Amino acid sequence: MFLLPSQLTTFYRQANTFDLPANVFGSDIPNSQILIDSCTDNANGLFFTSIGLLTDFRPKYIENFKQDEFVGTAAQAYDFATLVGNNFNKTNPNKLTGKKIIDKLKTNINIQGVTGSYSFTNSNSNGMAFDMPIGLRTVKEKKIIDMY
Repeated sequence: MFLLPSQLTTFYRQANTFDLPANVFGSDIPNSQILIDSCTDNANGLFFTSIGLLTDFRPKYIENFKQDEFVGTAAQAYDFATLVGNNFNKTNPNKLTGKKIIDKLKTNINIQGVTGSYSFTNSNSNGMAFDMPIGLRTVKEKKIIDMY
């Protein structure tokens, strides 16, 4: 099942009410300490994949937005906006084409951003993409812990 942040809290509260074990694997939805704090102790043992955050991005994000849901997605967007700004800030937008953007991004190897070191890749099997670090995290004693 796929649970949105508000549903995750309800799921764990209901599981706790009925004394049900709720070991769950998920995507980056639970990557929110604020969300985990609102769950019951049944969230312990939850494990999930997550975008790495190597800087003080999370505290600044919380300070600005008063929450940390989808902080991984926001970090990826921040890194991409920085990459585009660094590469195209002096380019006339009327002369910018999709091909020019892709050609320029192909030259960016081992970029350091708030998500860690990443690069643009192009493979026959997967096509064009950004290769970014992903980790495995778990919840222990209502704290998010890195497993990688």
